[in-house]
Amino acid sequence: MMKKILEDRNISKIFVISALFFGLIIMMMIPPFQVPDEAQHFEKAYVISQGKFIPENHDGKVGFYLSKEIVDTVDNYTKEVFGDRDKKMSYSSLILSDRLPVDYGNVKFVNFSTAGSNVAVHIVPAIGIVCGKAVAKITQGGHASVSYLLYFARFANLIMYVILVGLAIKLSPILKKTMLLVGIMPQSLFMASSASYDCLMIALSFISLGIIFKLIFDESYSLNIKNMICLAVFATIYLVSKPIYLPIFLLLFFIPKNKFEDTKHFMKMAGIFCLMILAGYLLTRIPGLFIKNVSTGSAATSSVSLTGQQIAYLKAHPFAFFKAVFATCSSDAIYYISTMVATFGLIDTYVPQFICYLYLLLIIITGIVEMSKCSYEISWVMQISSILCYVLSFLGIFFAMYLTWAPQEVGVGSDLITGVQGRYFIPALFLPMMIFKNKALCKNKYVNEVMEQYDNYFMAVAYAILMVCIMFIVIRFWI
Repeated sequence: MMKKILEDRNISKIFVISALFFGLIIMMMIPPFQVPDEAQHFEKAYVISQGKFIPENHDGKVGFYLSKEIVDTVDNYTKEVFGDRDKKMSYSSLILSDRLPVDYGNVKFVNFSTAGSNVAVHIVPAIGIVCGKAVAKITQGGHASVSYLLYFARFANLIMYVILVGLAIKLSPILKKTMLLVGIMPQSLFMASSASYDCLMIALSFISLGIIFKLIFDESYSLNIKNMICLAVFATIYLVSKPIYLPIFLLLFFIPKNKFEDTKHFMKMAGIFCLMILAGYLLTRIPGLFIKNVSTGSAATSSVSLTGQQIAYLKAHPFAFFKAVFATCSSDAIYYISTMVATFGLIDTYVPQFICYLYLLLIIITGIVEMSKCSYEISWVMQISSILCYVLSFLGIFFAMYLTWAPQEVGVGSDLITGVQGRYFIPALFLPMMIFKNKALCKNKYVNEVMEQYDNYFMAVAYAILMVCIMFIVIRFWI
């Protein structure tokens, strides 16, 4: 019975049911603003929901006029239990604050980290906030607390995540089960059920690779303007928000030649893809031309930025970055695995380390089993390229932090890179599994039987780990 349920055609349905079930539980169990950077993402989504798309520049500080009620509520929630794992959230105070009248009229200028970020990455939670206001208008006479609107923003992100990842799994001819495991990984669902735009970054990697895999391996799936436009839109969103994930689109070069009618068709598809990205990029730069500059009399600094100093240091020491990556990964490997698989709250709610290793091992074994049974021919060039694409993104994450965050935290030219978190490695985490493509394992009768049994029960292990993680969330914040 279990074997029939876990057939390829059912994997996307299993994902949708699993992600909604566990995602909704995590969404409700995580207290307001106890997700990394969620406060800043919510603030940006909120101003967008008000129709404010262009920030103002006050003496070099980019921000918006935001309700003081939101600023104070965010500050209170982020400081309430952070750093004290024995302190709990109060159900009574949460419900009471949700029912008290709220005055959003008193505003103040706020500079927050996502103020200048691209509007596109916050549209979905902004829509959630608009829906929350509409529901409150009907059911509560218009009263909607900050936490009330936050949960609507979270729910909108979760629905978007489930739709995109579910569609990706349905489209992809390969790695369906591995994609399922990465999609419902505790940390993936933690980000998916928040107001953070990391939810969108993860989902876009799934749907982009789902379409690319379909184009490469499914002979009946035609290459047309529609899928080129979709991929161009996804690439543009990455370009203007997280360009470090763009290397996954290099796999487009492996689309078979027979998918192109002739050279003219190839040039047309390539042209549409490139022009769409260029047009999208230029379009997203237009709002920046209208940012209002407001002077309050503060003196402007003329010193060279820390990033500029770091770049100068890198020019003088070309291999310093790679040495820093090696030193950082060597010292912080356990932290990266923990924060990639299952770390909750404001990076202060951990589960036993072996849980994280077990889930990561589950993903790897599932990838090996799937690629061993894969009926499609995958060249060694493509296998190596899948690794290189992920490694480029991996190095890009460290390079971005090396230039921006590390100089502030540990100084210019430091041997360590700070600011990197494991959740940044989740997008396309299933991609390197292509390296395990082989035919040897299935030829062995006993190994083949073991893989068959594994296929029947691996999801039980995944569900057990998710339940354990939820238990730790409840213990940490509520009991």
